[in-house]
Amino acid sequence: MKNVLILGGPGNISESTIRYFLEKKVPVGVLTHATTDLLGLDGKISVFRGDRNDIEDLMRVYREFDPEVIIDFCCFEPFQAKVAVEAVKQMHCARYIFVSTVDVYGYPLNRLPMRESDPWGEPNCLYAKNKKECEQIFKEGFADTSTSLTIARPAYSMGKTFALSAFERNRGKHIVARIREGKPVYVPGDGNALLQTGSAYNTGLMIARIAENDNCKDKDYTCGHDRLNTQDEYIKAFANVLGMPVKIVHIPTDFMYSLERKEVEDSILKDLSIHNIYFSVDKFKQEFPDFVWEYSMEDAARAFIEHQDKIGTFDKPLEEQFEDKVLEKWEKAMEALRQEIDF
Repeated sequence: MKNVLILGGPGNISESTIRYFLEKKVPVGVLTHATTDLLGLDGKISVFRGDRNDIEDLMRVYREFDPEVIIDFCCFEPFQAKVAVEAVKQMHCARYIFVSTVDVYGYPLNRLPMRESDPWGEPNCLYAKNKKECEQIFKEGFADTSTSLTIARPAYSMGKTFALSAFERNRGKHIVARIREGKPVYVPGDGNALLQTGSAYNTGLMIARIAENDNCKDKDYTCGHDRLNTQDEYIKAFANVLGMPVKIVHIPTDFMYSLERKEVEDSILKDLSIHNIYFSVDKFKQEFPDFVWEYSMEDAARAFIEHQDKIGTFDKPLEEQFEDKVLEKWEKAMEALRQEIDF
C-alpha cells in the first residue's frame, strides 16, 4: 500500500490502526488539530496540523502526503462530510473509509444480534442522526467518482481514552473512581441488559484490515467484539482489574424517569444504557476468518485505567454528583422497606 492518511487522532480506536500500518512499513500521516498527546507515536508518523473542516487545509495535506487511502475517524457532522467529499473530488484518492457508528441502526435494535442488512430504526440521538446523514453524503458524493467508499461502524470500543458509564457523560472515569473509593456503582434495571463491550485495540485492527483489503470496497461492516456480556459483567471487569470489590446498585429506569429531573434527561440512559446492545460481526468474520480478537474486555478496562492514571484523571477525589444522591436515597429507602416487611 501507498500512504495512509488518518483524519483525527491518534485516538481511542485509531491508535492501533496506525500501529498496524507502521508494522507493515506503510507510511502513515495524521491530520489533527490537537497539539498534545500522540500516544507514543511521536516521530513515527507524519503529523499535519490543521482543521479538517477547512477544505484548503484538507487539500494542502492531500497534496503534501498524496494518500492512497484515507480513513476518516473524526467526521461527526454533515457539513464535515460535504467538505471531505469536495476535497477528495479535487485531489483524488483510491479509497475512503468512513468510520461511522453502530448507533445509526437505531435503538431499540430491530434484531439481536443486529446485522448490517437488518431493517434500521430511527436514530435516537443527534450523534447517530448526524452519522447516518454523513454516511448518505459520502455514498452520494463518491457515487460518480473513482474513489471507493467503505463504511466501518464501530460498536462500543473501550480503550485508553474512552469508557462508557450507565449514567454520566464523563467518558467512564467515575466508574474507576467510585470502585476505588468504595462507593456503589449504578446499573440500570436488573443488570442483565446486553452490552457488547469490545476493545478499541481490536476495533482499530479490524478497521485496518478493512482498509487494506480491496474486497471491502463499497461495503459496510460492523466492527466490534465477538463476545457478549451483561452490564453487570462489564462493571465487574473494572473491579477485577483493580483487584477490589464493587457494590452494584440496580434502579429501575422507569423510577429514574419518574424523577423528572434534567440530569436524567441529559444522561446516557435513553441514548444507550437502557437498551440491549448486541451486533453481529459475522460479515467481517466471513471476510477475515483468520482475525483474532487479541484483547479481552478486562484488557480494555486495564488499558483505560492505566492510561487515565498516567494522565492524572483520578488524582482528585470525586465531587458529589446527582447520581450519588440518588444512590444514597435509594439504598436508604430500600433498607427501610426491607425492615418494614420483615415479619
